[in-house]
Amino acid sequence: MFLLFQQCPLLRARLPYVSMGKFPTPTQKLDRLGKLMGPNQLYIKRDDLSGAAYGGNKTRKLEFLLGDAFRAKAKEVLIFGASGSNHCLATTIYAQQLGLKSISIIKPQPNPHYVNCNLLMGHYYEAELHMYQNKLFSSVVTAYQLLCHKIKNGLFPRIIPRRGALPL
Repeated sequence: MFLLFQQCPLLRARLPYVSMGKFPTPTQKLDRLGKLMGPNQLYIKRDDLSGAAYGGNKTRKLEFLLGDAFRAKAKEVLIFGASGSNHCLATTIYAQQLGLKSISIIKPQPNPHYVNCNLLMGHYYEAELHMYQNKLFSSVVTAYQLLCHKIKNGLFPRIIPRRGALPL
């Protein structure tokens, strides 16, 4: 069980949450770097191991954000980011694990190798990708997608803003 809920059990009923990560993540001693930099006891927290499909700090926040979508009985999530957004990719992967479809409203960015990889992975995990060129067009694309999906599914997609920046 999530440590926060062990310490504050009343929060469990109040906060939307789905368990997707493997926590706590391990620490690893960095002997050579510690000797090189001076501290004798240098460790790194291995949050990259927090999830089998996608690790890192995003797993923790998505347990709450997708928990919120799941609790709201959403069928889809609408997310925003740049074309190589790690947030969009992580959300897509974890949403699919919960049976949710993801719709990404993405803006272009220079195409280094990781951007191409993230776009291909998003496609592999069946993200619906929509590109926009500027903020005005982003609003039009978003409104259009919200209406299309409301008509198609009877529900609006659950909106998750850029980087998952929500009070939740």
